[in-house]
Amino acid sequence: MKRFIVLMLLVVIIGCAMSNVAFAADAAPATQSALGIAIKDTVDNTIIPLLVALIGSLISIVMVKIKKRLNIQLSAETEAWIQRQAEAAVQMVAEKAAAKIKYGKIALTKNEKLDMAIASLISKVPHLTKEQADAYIHAALARIPGIGTTGDQSLVAGK
Repeated sequence: MKRFIVLMLLVVIIGCAMSNVAFAADAAPATQSALGIAIKDTVDNTIIPLLVALIGSLISIVMVKIKKRLNIQLSAETEAWIQRQAEAAVQMVAEKAAAKIKYGKIALTKNEKLDMAIASLISKVPHLTKEQADAYIHAALARIPGIGTTGDQSLVAGK
């Protein structure tokens, strides 16, 4: 396929050069050769615009690839940051619940603690929906040892 494209490109360039030679022979003054005018005309009006278009498209392809790589890297960093915020929200709610128990106030139910953690995460990351925040909080509960229904049997036991 590449050979075919290169061959077709050469045919087009040679065809343009031949037509330019024919026109240049008619219009050439006696001081300049028809071939010289044809080559100059072909380079100025055909080859340079083609090269500019090819170089521009190659640059745009490279820029798109760079953008995709940076987006992936930024997305991974953003995801890690949201996970850290979810863990911080879970730990903050656990501390508040422990403080309420310590000072003899009414203990928070699991749904109240979950709602507080979701609200805290959404306040730190406003673009999250309640369902997304809920998923992040549940994932954080599974990762933090000693918190939630997993207790010391967390996914990262030994941390």
